[in-house]
Amino acid sequence: MIGHLEGYLTYREEEWVVIDVGGVGYEVRPSRSLIQELPSGKEKVKIFTHTYVREDSWTIFGFTDRAELNSFRLLLRVSGIGPAAALEIVSTLPVEELHRAIADEDLEQLCRVNGIGKKTAQRLVFELRGKLPEREGVGAVESTAGELYTALEALGYSRNEVRRAISAMDTQQGDLSEQVRKALQILGRD
Repeated sequence: MIGHLEGYLTYREEEWVVIDVGGVGYEVRPSRSLIQELPSGKEKVKIFTHTYVREDSWTIFGFTDRAELNSFRLLLRVSGIGPAAALEIVSTLPVEELHRAIADEDLEQLCRVNGIGKKTAQRLVFELRGKLPEREGVGAVESTAGELYTALEALGYSRNEVRRAISAMDTQQGDLSEQVRKALQILGRD
């Protein structure tokens, strides 16, 4: 299995990117957050990957961080969820929102994902409830972190900016307005 790729971005579009690692171009199917984070030019990048092998093809899926990769792998364990659906889920719902939706049994939030209906959302909740770690990467399941994420995104910050800000602070200290102020200070320094 290929755990990550570190090389130069040589080709980029919405569905595929090519990373040149030592003269070999790896075609990667990226999550939306990875597409947003990748540079526009031919710069060095590092992405986390999952290799999906079938009889007739190998597909490498790319992610911004381990938390996103781990959520993708967890989703693959749910019956009826293949790699395309799992990629769509992690692309639509950031890790902390996905975890919160499953913990809170928020079917409406899960149904926001293209291709996920009520029955599939119920299956996701049923099969993943209790299997999610309390904390993973930058996203906490606690509602305060989710509310902070939503508030910063509503202010116009990108998913990646919000992730970096939240990862640099303790989301269990202070009320929401205080956390928003701290996050804005962090974002102002970038």
